[in-house]
Amino acid sequence: MTDAYIGADSRPIVADLVLAGQAEMKDEVFAAISDVRVSALVKRVLTVSYGGEMGFRAAVEQCADFFQDTLYAEENTLLSAFFERLLLKPDHLAVGARELQLALEAGAAGCVYLHHDSPLRVFTFRGAESAERVVFAKTQPILPGYTLHSSCLLVDHLLEKPPANCKVILLECNTPQGAQFRQGFGGAAAELRFA
Repeated sequence: MTDAYIGADSRPIVADLVLAGQAEMKDEVFAAISDVRVSALVKRVLTVSYGGEMGFRAAVEQCADFFQDTLYAEENTLLSAFFERLLLKPDHLAVGARELQLALEAGAAGCVYLHHDSPLRVFTFRGAESAERVVFAKTQPILPGYTLHSSCLLVDHLLEKPPANCKVILLECNTPQGAQFRQGFGGAAAELRFA
């Protein structure tokens, strides 16, 4: 167990540990830690009612104060607020590839939320007389009279060329809300400047 938390230089490679589990399991794990360097890293031992992902969520909720300055907690808070706005004021958000593209083209996006693993792409097509069309989509659309000129991930496109007067927030953690955001909305949405 020591190798997972102590580096080759004999120094910890993690800042803190929280042990959580059902019944006496986590106490047995804690008692089995023979390396004092690892046991010193354990900051909390928690009892949770569930195993797996539900147990992980319960442990994170119980340690909310402990994790408040972590990326996981920040993104959890950000996405919780996003989903609340989606319920209460859906017209203040552009959700999905087409709505996001329209909001960006109109300069109406004040803040864009992007999941690091968003499958959305930016397809640039060229037609007659150098006419150009840009389409945000998961898969390449067919545009009669146009040929594909270039394609890249939306995440890469917006990070390389951020829109003017628009904040781009890259969501990197795999929180439950992050998974819902990616699967349900393609991992991309915008908060509108005006509704």
